[in-house]
Amino acid sequence: MRFLWGAISAHMLRTLVGTVCCVTSAQALCSSMAFDDLADLSLEELMSIDISTVDEKAHNALSQASAGYTITRQAIQRSGRRSIPEILRMAPGVHVGRVDNNKWAVSLRGFNGRFSNKYLVLLDGRSMYSRSLPGINWQQIDTIIEDIDRIDIIRGPGASLWGSNAVNGVINIVTRSARETQGLLLALSSGSSTDSETLFRYGTTLGNSTHLRVYGKHVELDAFEDVNGRSAHDENRRTLIGFRSDRQTNDKSSLTISAEYSQSHPDELFASVNFDELALQVMPTTNRITTHHVLTHWTTRLTEKNQIGLQLYYDREERDTALQVLERETIDFDFKQHLTLGNRHSWVWGFGYRVSHDELSNTNLLTAYPNNLSVKVAQAFVQDEIQVTSNISVLLGAKIEDNSFSNIEVQPSLKLSVDTGQAHHSWASVSKAVRTPTRVGTQVRIDIPSLLLEPGTALNAFPLPLLAELAGNDSLESEQLLAYELGHKWQPSSTFYIDLALFYNDYKKLNGTEFSGLLCQPGNTLFADDPSCLGTARFLETPLMFNNSVSGNTSGGELVLYRQFTDHLESEFNASYISYDLESTSIGFLNELADVRNPKLLANLKLSYQASERWNLDLWFRHVGKIEGFGPLGNGFASYTALDLRAALQFNKFLQFEFAAANLTDADHLEESSELGEVESQPIPRTLRATIKILF
Repeated sequence: MRFLWGAISAHMLRTLVGTVCCVTSAQALCSSMAFDDLADLSLEELMSIDISTVDEKAHNALSQASAGYTITRQAIQRSGRRSIPEILRMAPGVHVGRVDNNKWAVSLRGFNGRFSNKYLVLLDGRSMYSRSLPGINWQQIDTIIEDIDRIDIIRGPGASLWGSNAVNGVINIVTRSARETQGLLLALSSGSSTDSETLFRYGTTLGNSTHLRVYGKHVELDAFEDVNGRSAHDENRRTLIGFRSDRQTNDKSSLTISAEYSQSHPDELFASVNFDELALQVMPTTNRITTHHVLTHWTTRLTEKNQIGLQLYYDREERDTALQVLERETIDFDFKQHLTLGNRHSWVWGFGYRVSHDELSNTNLLTAYPNNLSVKVAQAFVQDEIQVTSNISVLLGAKIEDNSFSNIEVQPSLKLSVDTGQAHHSWASVSKAVRTPTRVGTQVRIDIPSLLLEPGTALNAFPLPLLAELAGNDSLESEQLLAYELGHKWQPSSTFYIDLALFYNDYKKLNGTEFSGLLCQPGNTLFADDPSCLGTARFLETPLMFNNSVSGNTSGGELVLYRQFTDHLESEFNASYISYDLESTSIGFLNELADVRNPKLLANLKLSYQASERWNLDLWFRHVGKIEGFGPLGNGFASYTALDLRAALQFNKFLQFEFAAANLTDADHLEESSELGEVESQPIPRTLRATIKILF
């Protein structure tokens, strides 16, 4: 907290206080809406659930003007998975690749990597995107799986509502209210590779209007074995505790307060450069990541056509790892209002402010300049949904943002939605989104272990070893996307539906790199000025400076096909395909290699059999296409098709037993690598796990 208060202006504080006072004087605080228990809904009810869409209002799942997909609580429980990245594998257009036992690479519509940076993740409204370091770090996104109400996935730009970096989509994780999680839950899980998980949750009432839950879990992950059968040293120990309170005083207002603390030790085999021997060295390291946050969210309905909401959270992160030594604090405030004007216009508008301060220390691979930095983001947005006719609506929206790296950004969108009758719904959209520069792109140098090149090779014709280094560029501009989308949804009955989405993404100013000269080391002598330095140097160094040299397009589509065969058997098939056409005006480095670093085809087939009220069985076939790879950045990965299984037996209302197995048909396959080459990819083994849940 000590970093942040000085960074928030007095004007901003006056604005926040004035807004709160204005709102709270109009209505008494606090009520919470009760949510339906999705696990108890019928199929027809599940098909028409409300989800958070690009205009942040409740829309029927079959009438939203976007490529949306919801993983319901029932689907989460029946997946048999115990981590959020693994659950996301079931969604179309989402590529999840596991690097080792505690690292994942997750992307929407391409550009995957451990540090994916072209989409947003929200957890109960709290942004998990790091502007200090690139993108999304899945090592620190976790909660009690049983408490997740749903995961809404918007494929395609969401920038007109959520702002910059919502380029290829948004993953919105929503947990259940405290009112829904009353009583005591104990769960014990044990198995291969996922050594053990222990969790508890207790929910109670405080008076007549407040519900509370407290929870905690501890996970112990054993290390995988590498290709030679030796320990990969990628074990992880994670502890999480927290609480959530939902207060209800009438049917108009609600107040939610939550807090959480977590600490994990995601160890790894870390690769770095040994400058004494000019060789790559790989050593086991012990890491520590600590996070905690406090979040409050208040909503009230002033009238039937006038609703407002306030959200405020504080977040602190400490990372002590071989790659990053970081302390970061964030304060975020958001205000939103939903107004219905007449019979045709539905307005949503709002504004917000975020300030984040970090202290980034130097490590063997990473050098920051400066080591301390405050990043500020001020934003405002407005959207108007216009009901043109009874079956045609238009959504106009734009978000204006002022941030520390690229100043003013304007991100508009236009969406058309048409209900043609007989359960047919069509939509089209044109949207602009940007990804703003981060610390890594502008103010950090990173040595790339995988690009320590031996002399006299195809990639290094010099007589000395050559080390490549990523170098920040203060003049880096925002990456830009103009996205065109079409979709059609057809549900002729409650037992069958088809959802098709097509997209064409036009990218400009994507990050590439360019040579900024050869340096003879030691001595830091520019080779172009003094070629004779080769005679005294031990190695050559080439800084690869970030620039905006990459442009081009991606295109593809996603298909979802659902069929319920009987009251007891249902299935879902989804598939996605993407192609890349990118080029760089300089040597490039990362984004222009997307076509060889990402699979083009993804597919899922899920079969669910409800034998009785007491037990059920789920089969899940997953196919991931080939990743071609590129030279020293990795030789790629073969395609694979895996079978997962989950069986659950409900003995009575207090006791449940679950057995889950993953990778039954393709054990020990490789899935994904880290862009920087600082950790090795590990074979993903077959896993078996048993879980006992006790609920009082």
